[in-house]
Amino acid sequence: RLHTYAVAERYGLIWVCLAKPAGVSAAEVQIPPMPGWDEDGFQQIVCPAFDIGGSAARQLEGFIDVAHFAFVHTATFAQPDKREVPAYATTETPTGFNADYLSSVANYSVDMPLPDVDPDFQWLRHFEVHLPFTATLTIHFPVPGKRLVIMNAASPVSKHKTRLLVPIARNFDTHLPVEDVHAFNLRVFEEDR
Repeated sequence: RLHTYAVAERYGLIWVCLAKPAGVSAAEVQIPPMPGWDEDGFQQIVCPAFDIGGSAARQLEGFIDVAHFAFVHTATFAQPDKREVPAYATTETPTGFNADYLSSVANYSVDMPLPDVDPDFQWLRHFEVHLPFTATLTIHFPVPGKRLVIMNAASPVSKHKTRLLVPIARNFDTHLPVEDVHAFNLRVFEEDR
């Protein structure tokens, strides 16, 4: 007997529906949306897969945990003196939840000179979590309309191993080599390891 599965290519990844939820047709199974990916002016980047020695649920939890920035990511983008996590709310959705998080934690590489940005600027980070193991983060920069979108797709390999797949869309610095983006994100992933 031959088993077939619904499959689609989107965001530079291959998505396979191994088991559809009860009462849902294969056509109704939706791949999480990724803002910016199909928009004019956005560069599409797919980072190399990254293996993690942990569960997919724990990896996703780490991606949406804004409290660890000032402790873990000081060699890449966070400021160690910005440890406070302002209150934020989550909103339940049919596929998970969303959260808007405002803080003064910048999203520029610590290796680059910080542009002329008001130190009190409130960075908006919009999380869209699609259970069980995918989340998309849209970061709004101080320049109106400037956005960075990062999808975190945690693919379980085993109970204690996860393959992280990360498509990125951005509408700035599109002239820079994608290898620089790969290298920077690898540093961030290594900090989270």
